[in-house]
Amino acid sequence: MIAAMPPLFRLLFFGVALLLISCGSKSSSGVTVAAAGPLQVQQLAVRREGDHLLVRATVHFTNKTNQAVRLRSEAIGLHAGGEIIPAFTRPFNEYPNVEPGTSGVSVLDYWAEPRQVAQELRLKYQEQVLTIKTAGEFNIQQLPEGQMVFLSWPAWQVR
Repeated sequence: MIAAMPPLFRLLFFGVALLLISCGSKSSSGVTVAAAGPLQVQQLAVRREGDHLLVRATVHFTNKTNQAVRLRSEAIGLHAGGEIIPAFTRPFNEYPNVEPGTSGVSVLDYWAEPRQVAQELRLKYQEQVLTIKTAGEFNIQQLPEGQMVFLSWPAWQVR
């Protein structure tokens, strides 16, 4: 069947297949991400603001439900222990609306306190839980003030 396709369609077919295979299969730390869930972390960054952190997760989401899902920080919670870390909503930000059977990418922001950053941090969407930071101290004072810094995860290391 593939051999019967015109050359342009074969190129598109293999390009899309390669993209689907490579997209989101590993985190920046090289840890394989579970493919069973709809949520995958593509990138993780933090910005120090005094003694607090803005935690920014870029996520890929596949909507396996029969309803549209708006990819906002409120829909995908960040948890430290039993506590929900508040979402940080940027004004005029357009969050994608992912229709059933499709996928999308969104940048999710959260405002974390130092005591929360010392705990294990987990992104939760419905029943899926992704650990983005293992428990343990993280010296936020080592980070430059007001600059976005990219991290490997779940053992946070500045890249």
